[in-house]
Amino acid sequence: MEASLNLPRSLADQAAVLLREEILAGSLQPGDRIHLEGTAARFDMSPIPIREALRMLASEGLVLPLPQRGYRVTAATVDDLDDTYRLRLMLDPMAVRLAVANFDEDDRVHLRECFGKLVESYKRDEWPSHRVHHRNFHFALYSKCGSPWLLRFVSMLWENSDRYQRLSRAGRGSPTQRLEEHRGIMHAALDGDAEEAAQRMEDHLRLTYRTVRGLVEGNGVPS
Repeated sequence: MEASLNLPRSLADQAAVLLREEILAGSLQPGDRIHLEGTAARFDMSPIPIREALRMLASEGLVLPLPQRGYRVTAATVDDLDDTYRLRLMLDPMAVRLAVANFDEDDRVHLRECFGKLVESYKRDEWPSHRVHHRNFHFALYSKCGSPWLLRFVSMLWENSDRYQRLSRAGRGSPTQRLEEHRGIMHAALDGDAEEAAQRMEDHLRLTYRTVRGLVEGNGVPS
């Protein structure tokens, strides 16, 4: 498995990372059933960490438990998309606005480094690597917001919206355009302009939301 997935130590956590990647990459489609025994054999693990991993993914909304029948990958629906992005459009800009005020020079260096790795992942066009570096860039901002509760909510919403971000690639614009959006957010944060950074983040999220909503409404994605 690719090193960019940053597999954690716990077997349950490892299984959750691997299953999440299969769902987000489309190897496991909405509606597909996930069987404990089969997945355990495939990952060379016992069913115990697989069961715990599926509970983690259920808490993120990626799978649904089936009575006596394992789990099923949840659908990408307009209602879920609307609910997820309605909250993200409020909370992500709030986290950025608070974070910029707390930035020091080490944080600025870290943000630049995260952006550089994001640029490289776009050049390689490797979705697993891009997902890691895309998240790292955003949370290099969010993590400085100073609010553990806000960070927790933003993280939960991020996990659920990850699959929508993947779906948006088809109509979201070129890699250059997407990078320029991130570059604009970064420069506003580095300049200490909290309002500009927050507004750019809102615009960035809103464009993804509108793109994916059009696909979901038009049945351009599995549901």
